[in-house]
Amino acid sequence: MYTQVFTSSRPLRPASLWLVALGATALIVGFGIFATTARAQGSATFLSFDVPGAKFTSPESINSKGEISGWWSIVDYFDQPQGFVRDKCGVITVFNVPGAKETFDQFPQSINSHGDSVGGWFGTSPWPQPYLRRWDGTITSSLVPFATTSTAESINDREEILGTYSAPDGTAGGFVRDAHGRLQPFNVAGATGLSPQSINNRGVSVGSWSQGPDPTVFHGFIRDQAGAIKSFDVAGAVATYPGSINDKGQITGSWNARSSPMQGFVRNPDGSVTTFAVSGAGITYAQSINNRGEIVGYWFDAQTNFHGFVREPGGEIIPFDAPGAVSTGAASINDEGEIAGFYYDSANVLHGFIRIPSGREDARSDCSRHP
Repeated sequence: MYTQVFTSSRPLRPASLWLVALGATALIVGFGIFATTARAQGSATFLSFDVPGAKFTSPESINSKGEISGWWSIVDYFDQPQGFVRDKCGVITVFNVPGAKETFDQFPQSINSHGDSVGGWFGTSPWPQPYLRRWDGTITSSLVPFATTSTAESINDREEILGTYSAPDGTAGGFVRDAHGRLQPFNVAGATGLSPQSINNRGVSVGSWSQGPDPTVFHGFIRDQAGAIKSFDVAGAVATYPGSINDKGQITGSWNARSSPMQGFVRNPDGSVTTFAVSGAGITYAQSINNRGEIVGYWFDAQTNFHGFVREPGGEIIPFDAPGAVSTGAASINDEGEIAGFYYDSANVLHGFIRIPSGREDARSDCSRHP
């Protein structure tokens, strides 16, 4: 059966756009160079930052060391966007895949605790391909040799990469690539669309899949370390979109019924599901969950501006905005409770931010580099 692959079922994230870039690598050092500011808000401190000269700086993932991966652009989403990695001390490295005609950022771009990150690029072929960028800057640009097109969505600390592929013979589906380059293609039985999203450090991955002619119906899936796949749905949902899984097996994502707007959910390893929404929100998107069960995402108000939130393990939801923001999106949270995201100011410039919980500011005083 032919399966269509797609990279994201959740809209309005800057990183879900296809990007164009030139091949270049640069290293920028020093906090003050890229307009970093720190401001306290409630029980957290915000660090705002920009890649030098960028109009758009969009962090997408933060690892356990506070290192961030994302993309940036000088003018707009489609004007020479490039990737970047920012370390915990504020050092930003910008990069592109060597020889790439265009590069783009998949949703979500992912960085593991070693500093390895994944993304995508275009060469002479019109079809996108994934890349692996290791912490030392080494880039592997051919991860799925048999595929016509493929994407890399997530990487864990075992250097296992989760993604999608389409082959010349018309077969398509998801894949897991281990640290030795061995590929394990997979699919959900009967699926006509597949969207892998996240793989945890135990090798368990999650995503969504579709079947049949109705383009609004999606189901969640869990693939364990051995390759066994289980499908699930939030009760009453016409669409279930798992987006992130932690090492305990807790899953967060978004869902909606035909007569209700998008809301968030958390699924526990025993299969129990709790749904939630930010009070007063028209739409709630859950993006990322850490090993403490803290969830981050964003929500839309009546004016269609979006704002960040963090949901505590006990269920308390704390909305927040970056200082000076018109709209704020929370993209990723690490086990220290540090949140990476982006915000638009009144001039429609997109900035990056890190939200550091109260009492954790000293964690960034040790600015040792990789060995």
